[in-house]
Amino acid sequence: MKKTTLLLATLLVSMTALSDVARAEANAPAPLPPAPAPAVANKSPVLAPALSLAAIGVTIGFSAYAIERDSSAAGTIALVGIAVGPAAGHLYAGEYMHAALTTSVRTLGALLIFHGLTIYDREDSDPSVTASLTGLGLIAGTTIYDLVDGYFAVRRTNVKRRAAVQMTGSVMSSHGQTVPAFVVAGTF
Repeated sequence: MKKTTLLLATLLVSMTALSDVARAEANAPAPLPPAPAPAVANKSPVLAPALSLAAIGVTIGFSAYAIERDSSAAGTIALVGIAVGPAAGHLYAGEYMHAALTTSVRTLGALLIFHGLTIYDREDSDPSVTASLTGLGLIAGTTIYDLVDGYFAVRRTNVKRRAAVQMTGSVMSSHGQTVPAFVVAGTF
């Protein structure tokens, strides 16, 4: 009789525990599916300097055409190309402020060259040569910088794009109760 009572008591406790678990699962909110990871393809670091070189080549072509045909429209395009063209790699990488800064410095360099050429006819040649060489140095320096750093700009962008954080709601068990939870996961 003791074995039967013990067996019935064990069965009753097991059934009560199972019904409590089933009731808790029925009342628990459904877990949310995890957010899908963003599918982002890496950009090619080699393409950034190639774009800058291509833009410089097009600028040289427009400059030659403007000189040969005495075309002010082609000359204007060439001047814009001198300023913006080398920054094509940073634009490709998504570093727009970086591109704007180096474009501004090159524009300042072009203005200094223009200023040096205009005062050359009127005054002593020393200030005009100084202004023109300073402008040429600004244009050359930022162009070389853009060509070299374009590769690394894309690599920086790829690293930033791979770093992802996912946040999702979930359910967890705490002291025998089901409670809502919040999960943060990511790659850094």
